[in-house]
Amino acid sequence: MNIVQLNEVGHNHFKKSELDKAEYIFREMISRFPDNPKFHRNLAHTLSHQLNIADAIKEYQIALSLDPTFHGAALDLSLLKLRLGDWKDGWQMHERRHIFDHKEHRKYRYDTTVPNWSGESLVGKTITVQPEAGFGDWIMMLRFLPQLITQADKVYVQAHHQMRVLIQNSFPEVDFIDLEAVKVGEATVMRIPEGYETDYRVLIMSLPLWLNCFFDTMIPVKQYLEPNRKLSQNFVDLNGKIAVTWRGNPDNHTDFLRSALLKDFFPLFETGLQFVSMQKDITIAEKKLLKRFKNVTILSDELIDFNDTACALQEVSCVVGVDTSLINLAGAMGIETHLLSAYYGCWRWGTPKDINTNYSVWYPTVRIWKQDRPASWTHVVKNVVDHLKTR
Repeated sequence: MNIVQLNEVGHNHFKKSELDKAEYIFREMISRFPDNPKFHRNLAHTLSHQLNIADAIKEYQIALSLDPTFHGAALDLSLLKLRLGDWKDGWQMHERRHIFDHKEHRKYRYDTTVPNWSGESLVGKTITVQPEAGFGDWIMMLRFLPQLITQADKVYVQAHHQMRVLIQNSFPEVDFIDLEAVKVGEATVMRIPEGYETDYRVLIMSLPLWLNCFFDTMIPVKQYLEPNRKLSQNFVDLNGKIAVTWRGNPDNHTDFLRSALLKDFFPLFETGLQFVSMQKDITIAEKKLLKRFKNVTILSDELIDFNDTACALQEVSCVVGVDTSLINLAGAMGIETHLLSAYYGCWRWGTPKDINTNYSVWYPTVRIWKQDRPASWTHVVKNVVDHLKTR
C-alpha cells in the first residue's frame, strides 16, 4: 500500500473512532517518512483523541520543528493548550488562524484596511467586533462585550441577523453594522461598509487574548444574555419541559465526534418526563420517530432566530444535549444544562476548575457528562437519565 492509500486508510479509521488502528497507520507512515510534518500532525491528532495528551503535544512540537510555518499544527496545539487550561499560550497561538487559509477553519477573509486591535488603549476610540467561527463560539465570546464597552468610546458589532435582536437586547450600548461580504477572486472578504468610521476591528475569538482572560483568573458569568420577549411569541406551554438537541451542524468537520443519533436519546424519552425538541433542521424521518413518544413536543419550526430560542428556553426546566449553540445559549442565560460530551471533549469545555463537580469553567450552570469510550452514548445517556429521575 502506497503512502497516499495509507493516509486515506488512517483517516477513515479515525472517522470511525477506530483510534488504535488510526494510530498504527500513522506511526507506519512516520516510520517511512520521519521528516514529514503532516504525518506527525495526523498522529498527534489521533493521540489527543485517545487522551494521550503528553505524546500528542510531543508530536505537534515535532511537526512544528520540521516546519515552523505549519499553521494547521500550531492551531491544533493551541486548542490542546486551551483544553488543558494553558490559556496564555493557547490564545496567543490561536492567533495563527489569521494566516491559516484552510476552508475548515476560515469561512471569510477580512479587509485589513482597518487596523486589527491587539490590546491598545481604546480611550476615545471606536472598535468593531467581527464574526467568525460558529454561533456557539459567538455566544461564548459575547461575555466580553461589557469590557469593551467600558474601555471604548463606541463599540460596533457585525452580527448575523439571527443573533441581532438577542445581542441588542442584552447589550443596548452597542451599535450594529450590517454584514458585508464581497467576492474578491475566489475569496469571500468580510469588510466594514462605507459610512462607518472605526479605529480598530477585532475578530470575536481574539477578545479573550487581548482582554487578558486566563484560566486562573477566569470568573464565570452566570448570565449575560437576556431575550426581548416583546419580539417573540409566547412559549408558556413549554413550562417545566426538558429541552433536547442531539446533533450539531453537519458542515463542521468534527461533527461526527460530537453528534449523536436520535435513537441514542430514546432512553431519555422512555422515562415519561416531558420533553421539547429544539433540534435545528429536524428531518422528516426524525419527526416520524418522535411521533411514537407522546411526551415529546417538536418546536424547531417556531424558532426563527436566537431571540425566539432564548424566549423558549426561559420556560423549560433544563436543557440536555450535545455540543451545539443551544448548549452555549442556555449556559449564557444561566439555565440548568446537561452537556453530553464526546470522549475527547473539546477545548470549549476544557478542564473544569472543580473536577469534583465537572461544571463548565465558562458557564456555572452547565454540567458536563462525558463518554466513557469513543463513539458510545449509552453510558452518558444512562447517567443523565438517572440524574433527571432524582432531580
